[in-house]
Amino acid sequence: CLVEIALASNAPTPVKTQCLRLLPAHPVFPLSELTLTPYMPVPETNGEEWDRLEPASALDVLLELALHGEYNGLESGKRYKDVLELRTAAVAVFENVAQKEEVRQAILQAMLPQEGSTAHAPLTPLLHSLIAPPSTTSAPDLANVISTHLATLIFSHLLRSSPRSKALARTITPSPVSAVPDPNAGQFFVPADGAPPPPSPPEEEDDEPPQSVLQILSENLSLSLLSRSHEGTSDLESREWDRLIVGYLCLLSQWLWDDPQSVRQFLDAGGFGTLVEPVNQTSETDALIPALCAFLLGICYEFDREPGEITRSTIYPILNRLGVDTLIGRITRLREDERFRAVGPDTVVLSYPSATYLKPSSKREKEDEGEIWFDWAFVDFWKSNYYTIQRGLSTEPNQLSPSASGQNAESAILVASLREMIRSQSQEMETLQRKVQELTASNNEEVAQVATLKAQVSSLTSELQHTKEKHNETEKEQEDLLVLLDEMTTKRKRDKAKLKELGQVVSEDEAEEDGDDGDE
Repeated sequence: CLVEIALASNAPTPVKTQCLRLLPAHPVFPLSELTLTPYMPVPETNGEEWDRLEPASALDVLLELALHGEYNGLESGKRYKDVLELRTAAVAVFENVAQKEEVRQAILQAMLPQEGSTAHAPLTPLLHSLIAPPSTTSAPDLANVISTHLATLIFSHLLRSSPRSKALARTITPSPVSAVPDPNAGQFFVPADGAPPPPSPPEEEDDEPPQSVLQILSENLSLSLLSRSHEGTSDLESREWDRLIVGYLCLLSQWLWDDPQSVRQFLDAGGFGTLVEPVNQTSETDALIPALCAFLLGICYEFDREPGEITRSTIYPILNRLGVDTLIGRITRLREDERFRAVGPDTVVLSYPSATYLKPSSKREKEDEGEIWFDWAFVDFWKSNYYTIQRGLSTEPNQLSPSASGQNAESAILVASLREMIRSQSQEMETLQRKVQELTASNNEEVAQVATLKAQVSSLTSELQHTKEKHNETEKEQEDLLVLLDEMTTKRKRDKAKLKELGQVVSEDEAEEDGDDGDE
């Protein structure tokens, strides 16, 4: 089974990656109903001894692999290309699983408390990696940066083009991060080591109301931008902060798109001020962060339709001070960035570093080191919508851009319907292709059997022909012998008759023979 090899074996990393890529785009069975028992090498045994982990659903193991890497996060901080390709392949499989709306709803529902309960819902591994606050007192931890970045990619797959999922995500108020176990630790325990660790004690009630995920992401984005701008931050550290900020901005752009209520929540959390400062900064070397901030700023202005303190009328003068042409130029420059252009449907992991303008101190330490910036889903989303945002930036506050018209809503419904039709047809095509392969395999077996039978018939025909030829030769020899015998008998009779005429005495035996011959 490809799933078991990829998620619960000690096969080489490239083999696991290939197994995940070979899985069908529309899984024939739900991963949540398949139970696996992953395992990890025992420390300091050089891979000679292995511990079985607790049984878990294939979906949980898949998320664990994407968020923390192989073997329960044993080497989650490594950035080898084959390791990152395995983790991004797991994210791609999750994207296929999350195509069904009921799967999205079930995953998001697990992040909410039970109905009627006042306690916080259990913090799932995905939610923990997503909202884990960045460290502002030390250099960014590589393992945490990768985990949070991949969590933003996974969470965006749950929300993209799904108003119901976005509405559900707005209501998620996770428990405080201080009550969560160490994020570097794996999510599964080893049964051979004893019982699972006891749950963390409940936090004391805080006077402040709990924050939503959207508010936490806005705060984490602000902290990351602030840490990035600190003096003394090295080139490598700045690059890690950039990677984390890109993850936040990509997720927020897809979440806030065509969702006025989420835009209102983001603006009320102070997100507008967070975006303005990077856009206002000029950088001739790296335009990635300003471009994404300008794009998200345009989304906020485009879909700011709910009443609140910050409205379109409030934002419009600020956009004019920043310069509409400047904002459009910032957004357009994203297309020129190598880290954006290099991403394709099958290319997410890039060689490190992937930007030629980096300083020597940012060069990679090992040849096989890689990095992740964008996934193809966001690149496709940006290319499909950036022109709408550019037009919307120059629209008056009391006007609606073409994207806000009823025709656009109808188009969105039509597009969603067509996508569902394409998804259904793709599933039918995969089913038919499997049947064709089965019939082709069966037909090949029958063709092979027919070829074998033809060979046997040809062999038997050849043997029969050879036997007939031998039989004909034997019959001809017998006929020749009979003719020769008849000629000899006739000649003998003539000789005996001449002998009698000459007065020779013929022996009695010869006479008897002559009599016998006469009788005959």
